[in-house]
Amino acid sequence: DGSFNILKEIREWVVAIALALIVVGVIKGFLFDFVLVSGHSMDTTLADGDRLILTKIGYQPQRGDIVVLDAHYKKREAYIAAQKELKGSSFGWFDEFKLRWLPWEQIKYGIEPLHYVKRVMALSGDEMDIDENTGTVYVNGTAVDEPYLGNVHTRAYETQFPYTVDEGCVFVMGDNRENSLDSRYTALGPVPHEAVMGKAVFRFWPFNTMSILH
Repeated sequence: DGSFNILKEIREWVVAIALALIVVGVIKGFLFDFVLVSGHSMDTTLADGDRLILTKIGYQPQRGDIVVLDAHYKKREAYIAAQKELKGSSFGWFDEFKLRWLPWEQIKYGIEPLHYVKRVMALSGDEMDIDENTGTVYVNGTAVDEPYLGNVHTRAYETQFPYTVDEGCVFVMGDNRENSLDSRYTALGPVPHEAVMGKAVFRFWPFNTMSILH
């Protein structure tokens, strides 16, 4: 029967597309992702327009890693907590799901994912300090060797140093220290591990700068 075959083929296509979307979602959510660098906070290590491969599976932040983070994570979690407090049981699991995972819902409240590319400078419990005169960064009393900085000068800005990194967080800075909104500013502050999306391991575009990232 011709009509039956057409319906069967359509059904098979729908199932195949759904499975493909699930596979892509799993890969992007748990294994690796592609990231576009927007802005100049990582100059000259990375440039505006660079495209990176991000690894996620089993990743634990380490000092010196270049990471991608969700800068609105704390804002989103605070909003969800406030809604639970305000609405009680009427704010259900699906409401929470929408605010965490559906971009069109997040955009309504200005808490959509905002991705920053930064370098991990210190881990939970580390004590950081910055010598304002020389721009040298110290972690647990040891000067950090930063050959990637060039001629930029590191300053404390809004953070009072010495500073001990909060539990469950990392302290991040851009390599372009004089033009980087990072953990030195209260607008971002220390970054929860949950907000770190993964480690940038490879730059694949532009082709002439293709390289493994360190």
